[in-house]
Amino acid sequence: MPVEKIKKTLFNRIGAAAEKAYGQRPGQLEIGFPPNPGMGHFAVGCFPLAKQFRKSPAEIAQHIAEHIRPDDIIAEAKAAGPYVNLKIAADILNDYLFIEGNVVQTRYKVSGKQHPRLQLLI
Repeated sequence: MPVEKIKKTLFNRIGAAAEKAYGQRPGQLEIGFPPNPGMGHFAVGCFPLAKQFRKSPAEIAQHIAEHIRPDDIIAEAKAAGPYVNLKIAADILNDYLFIEGNVVQTRYKVSGKQHPRLQLLI
């Protein structure tokens, strides 16, 4: 699945979750990446939604994450402070990585030993 289709799906799912939680779709969303890859593949900051929903960004993130159920694209949605971190389903991620060839192999150290690591290029 192309990354633009993944992002469009994420926008739609987050919009639907916000509508369930607050009765209206968000006016402005940006999809980025969490600082730590273990947190998820994508992150959505809820700062721009604070004025629209009249709640703190952390509270908005929590409510939106609660309304996103895992499916064939989103494996997990968790709130982390003012962000909703999203993990993509393995099948979708594998399709992107291996069909489109968007992988770079690097190395990282754990306890002094070198280990391979794949980085997603978006």
